Amino acid sequence: MTCKVLIIEDELVLGLLFQQALIRDLQDASVDTARDGAVGIKIAREWQPDVIILDIMLPGDNGWEVAKALKGDPTTAHIPIIAASGAGSPFDKDKPVIDPALIADYLRKPFDVELLCESIKKIIHGTKSAE
Repeated sequence: MTCKVLIIEDELVLGLLFQQALIRDLQDASVDTARDGAVGIKIAREWQPDVIILDIMLPGDNGWEVAKALKGDPTTAHIPIIAASGAGSPFDKDKPVIDPALIADYLRKPFDVELLCESIKKIIHGTKSAE
């Protein structure tokens, strides 16, 4: 599957781990990273990724504010967003109540990269997001 993935993650090591895993697990994937929302929005506008993985706990504007900015911009409104957050317990299976017009899927950190790849594939192929 050829796709462009933008990772907006302030933790450098975590962003690089996601990037390497996606390049390994999604054949022909092109992956870029940003460490804050403002840079992520700029990259999304210019690069037009197929999907964005968005950390919720970002410095400055949090992930929800970044998602609203992306969805409010006609140049990026069509890009699906997977929210990723370490907030809450990793044992909590419940997803927060989210607006499906804002977020295509929500993954609680830490998560298995295979689950992230499956979510990306489902979004790219237009099927319902992973539960």
